[in-house]
Amino acid sequence: MEAKHNNPQNHTGNTHEETHSEESHNSGYHMGVFDCIRTRRSVRKYKDKQVPWDNIVEILQAAKFAPFAGNVLNCKFVVVKNEDKRKAIAETCAQQYWMQDAPIHIVVVGEPEKSERYYGARGGRLYTIQGAAAAMQNMLLTAHSLGLGACWVGAFDEEEIRRLCNLPENVNVQGVLTIGFADEVPEMPPKYRIEHIMFFEKWWGRQGPYPKTGLGLWAPVIEHGFKETKKMIKKAGNKIFKKKDKKDATEDKKIKEKQKDETSAYQEYYTQDDRKRN
Repeated sequence: MEAKHNNPQNHTGNTHEETHSEESHNSGYHMGVFDCIRTRRSVRKYKDKQVPWDNIVEILQAAKFAPFAGNVLNCKFVVVKNEDKRKAIAETCAQQYWMQDAPIHIVVVGEPEKSERYYGARGGRLYTIQGAAAAMQNMLLTAHSLGLGACWVGAFDEEEIRRLCNLPENVNVQGVLTIGFADEVPEMPPKYRIEHIMFFEKWWGRQGPYPKTGLGLWAPVIEHGFKETKKMIKKAGNKIFKKKDKKDATEDKKIKEKQKDETSAYQEYYTQDDRKRN
């Protein structure tokens, strides 16, 4: 998708800015990439708490680093904080009124003409959508890594949002993101197992010379799960055997005490019998 060409955008003089922002981002994330992807949820309940502007900037920086075809960044981002405008956006997004409680809306706007210059109709109709989608995913993950909740909204009246945000006719709305501090912890929705969504070499290709677990799954998280399960089983086993050893020791003590009592009674009986004989 990232075709190369002599796009002037590739030669802008913002090297210092990119380096600086990259260094600051490296120190800003608080979880591993896969954990961030796996634990992200669509949040639709928000606290009445403002999001720091630094967090918004960092989220937008993440959008900028998404993979755009040919490095043609043909997206713009309209940050909406005004309460009345957020209510109007919620209304035009299929009356999803929960949106108005999110203190930040980010309207993602595509500029298809920029891609069309290099890739024709395919650039305008496909690459613009792909780039915007990658940018939105980056923003969702960054928001989650910063301890914020977010949701990608794709149902909206494009012309009404165009009017609300004063957008020109040559751009189109790709989506709306809600950002804020989550007031809910959504459960993980059901997910397919990996073997249900992948093929080897061809459509419906099921045979492959690739390593498997005993369950036929391919994923680092599965291996991690097996290791953690093994640790838990070992820990539980040690606990069980420890209790068993303690129980066995108690039973051995009782047996020895019983044997001692029986021996004492035996000795006393025969001592009395000897006395009678004498």
